[in-house]
Amino acid sequence: MVKFKYIARESPEKVVNGVIEADRIDIAVSKIISLGLTPVEVNPIKESLGLPLQKKTRKTLPQIQVSSRKGLMVFTRQLSDLVGASVPILKALKLIVKQTRDMKFKEVVQSVTRSVEDGTALSSALTNYPYLFNSFYCNMVKTGEHTGRLDVILERLAQNIEDELKIKSSCIKVLSYPLFVLAAGIFTVFVIFTFVLPNMISIFEDMDQVLPLSTVILIALNHLATRFGWLLVILVCVLIGIIKRRLDTPAGKRQWHTFLLRTRFIGTLVQQLELGRLTRTWGLLVESGVDMSSGMQSIIQTIDNVLVKEELTIAAQKVQGGASLKTALQPCSVFDEFAINMISVGEETGQLARGLYKTSSWYERQSMDTIQQMISLLGPFVLIIVVFFVGFIAVAILSPLMNMNMGL
Repeated sequence: MVKFKYIARESPEKVVNGVIEADRIDIAVSKIISLGLTPVEVNPIKESLGLPLQKKTRKTLPQIQVSSRKGLMVFTRQLSDLVGASVPILKALKLIVKQTRDMKFKEVVQSVTRSVEDGTALSSALTNYPYLFNSFYCNMVKTGEHTGRLDVILERLAQNIEDELKIKSSCIKVLSYPLFVLAAGIFTVFVIFTFVLPNMISIFEDMDQVLPLSTVILIALNHLATRFGWLLVILVCVLIGIIKRRLDTPAGKRQWHTFLLRTRFIGTLVQQLELGRLTRTWGLLVESGVDMSSGMQSIIQTIDNVLVKEELTIAAQKVQGGASLKTALQPCSVFDEFAINMISVGEETGQLARGLYKTSSWYERQSMDTIQQMISLLGPFVLIIVVFFVGFIAVAILSPLMNMNMGL
């Protein structure tokens, strides 16, 4: 039996401290909940088994660039099934290596397998590839190793990744129509400017008549594109490079994230997407037996938006100091009244994970509705722009010909 020191909340206003004995940290958390308390922080007294991974000196491994979320989901689910079938970790990894077809991903799994063979824990071996296995993923695996529920943790991780992929896939499907219309319009304009206009311009120049304004504008645009098109391409590339470099800086990233959150429709969508992903991840941590303080520290590392990350960091410090979740989250701009109330009810009833999952489901549905509404407006808007430009070109080309026929 291991002794665990805990900080828990008996009510939103009352915080208690104590010590409890249990074989594993998840059992300790369950015992604390059974006492009618909401665990805020639970740490073993003899040995630190908290979520933050300890830094270990390890040999430098080749950094193979792999970022396939689908491959990660398949790997996680395969490993979960094998571990759940009582297959040892090392043997399970070797079986996955044989079944993996993606060569780059296969190299990563082989490297992880070699590290485990050398005696390294799986969670520590995964940290060698942070671009693929982020800190949240590694911390969850470490929790599974210490609690003896690795197969369950891996299954939940796989489901979490699968849910993210479904949301991205839905967004791509919704965006496909306006993108197709835009691409078709650009291609049409390119063909007209490249193959049709040069021949028509020579005809217009031979006409002994005053050309319509639309035709004059079109000829000017064609001459501009012919003579200075290369300069325009260079300027666009330079501008993109400057913007990208700016966004890579902390100040630039802050400005961009501030712009996204404060823009009317985009800000609402960003808020919904962040809340949906954040609360789903948080619920996964709580359901896995992670105490509130450690869980908040872990999800902070998974947030991309700088402003949201800073606000949640302050909230985590308040929770660690004994404040209730409702009090800690109220100053956070990303958490609206509905989210705070749902999380607060879950905290007070001892069903925080359930409250977080319900909040996540709500905001994921809201985000998809928002995306569909935006695309339903974007599609016709893009179509109107394409029709306007193509129609303008058609009128500019046909007007002189019609005037010539009328003159005859």
